[in-house]
Amino acid sequence: MKKTQQGITIKRTSSTIIFIYLLICGMIAPASIINQAMKKTSQDTFNDYVKKYQEDPLAKEIAEVCKEENYTLNEIFCVNTIISEEYNFTKPEKGVKSPSKTLSEGGVCRDWSVTNAVILKKLGWNTQFIIIPGHTFIVADKKNYYCIIDGKSTECQEMKE
Repeated sequence: MKKTQQGITIKRTSSTIIFIYLLICGMIAPASIINQAMKKTSQDTFNDYVKKYQEDPLAKEIAEVCKEENYTLNEIFCVNTIISEEYNFTKPEKGVKSPSKTLSEGGVCRDWSVTNAVILKKLGWNTQFIIIPGHTFIVADKKNYYCIIDGKSTECQEMKE
């Protein structure tokens, strides 16, 4: 295989044609199944970043401040207040920034989602990344509440049994 731009382009074109042919013939899964597999990989990737940044000093500090709230929803609104004060949407970079870097420099939705997830995990919240084309946000739950955290917005609901 040639390492030229033209060789790579030709290979991609050939792969695309083969992919379309296999899809039409029913020899591979429909796009929705493929998209779900890609989302699962992305979910795993985001969870890896949350684990990687668990010891981030600024995330730890915010969690300690918000831990002092004596009501479950106050914790999440405390985090949201602090994040909202620092929120700055910037140009995308490769990878996902640490919470400290995101809070000091700004970031894109994936950076802010990981920052929120790291802090909320420290407060005992379960988090799930929601990944749609061109955007990422999180859903968090604890006790009998779930919240949608998207950028500077946090909306919570009580789960009825």
